[in-house]
Amino acid sequence: MSKFAQDGFGKALQSEVAHHNVHVVSCHPAYVKTNIAKFALVGEGKPMGKTDSNIGNGISCEDAIDLLVKAMYLKRSWICLAPVSEYYYTVYPRA
Repeated sequence: MSKFAQDGFGKALQSEVAHHNVHVVSCHPAYVKTNIAKFALVGEGKPMGKTDSNIGNGISCEDAIDLLVKAMYLKRSWICLAPVSEYYYTVYPRA
């Protein structure tokens, strides 16, 4: 549902700023290697201290940024950074 909400927000924002010649790209990533889970607080208020295996096996932040910049250059309105195979991620444009 959060991806649906993000998509709706991107469409609404694009319609609001289009007349200013501003282009909006809505990016829907799969797992991205970050420390967000590692430093997330558990019930006792202490950091979890480990990264979820899905996040650990995800796309690097650098690769995600490279693909996002490519989508911006190509003026995509929506992209999904999703695995095609274990070692390859790509940009899927909306049809």
